[in-house]
Amino acid sequence: MPGVGETLARLKRARSTPLSGSPTHGRMTLVPAFGDDPGALRMLTYLPANLPPGAPLVVVLHGCTQRAEAYASTAGWLTLADRLGFAVIAPEQSTANNPNRCFNWFQPGDVVRGGGEAASIHAMVAHLVRAERLEQPRRILLGCN
Repeated sequence: MPGVGETLARLKRARSTPLSGSPTHGRMTLVPAFGDDPGALRMLTYLPANLPPGAPLVVVLHGCTQRAEAYASTAGWLTLADRLGFAVIAPEQSTANNPNRCFNWFQPGDVVRGGGEAASIHAMVAHLVRAERLEQPRRILLGCN
């Protein structure tokens, strides 16, 4: 069994390993330009094969210290998307915005209508709904850690 020091060193290496230069990372796709991004978040999406027009959309928010794709995958959202036929958006927080990668729901500027992280997530949803002809707001769900 590895010691605490070795485990911490492995975790540090894993956290500092950059994602590949390609817009596709694992099963999710990085969307570099989705509209206004006052919250400075990254947008990752997952679209199952043969996703029909009008499909539902689920937005999943990772917890502190997590990465968007790791959470979406290990929590089972991508498997459910394949099985049930819905699109997934996984906004990702950066350490530049919050050292622990927590979403800043406690910061007034990040939760005000039309500003901060809330506005960034709204822009992500609007972009994907338009780009993929997804269902309108009555079938857009939010899944949180």
